[in-house]
Amino acid sequence: MIPNKKCILSQRLKEREWTQSKLSQETGIPQSIISRYCTSTTNFNINYLFAIVEVLGLEKIDDLFEDQD
Repeated sequence: MIPNKKCILSQRLKEREWTQSKLSQETGIPQSIISRYCTSTTNFNINYLFAIVEVLGLEKIDDLFEDQD
């Protein structure tokens, strides 16, 4: 995980009204991995992060994370 950062993938999906299943279909990433990313319960694969950023139209990987409180 990125130190002192929280993954906000679930928030990004809600903003686009996408499901984890739709993201899985669009990226080819297994839904089980996307689910773990949404709950920040796994290590992140850089290739998957690049794919997610591209499909969601974000500028950079850091747009998937925010500082932890």
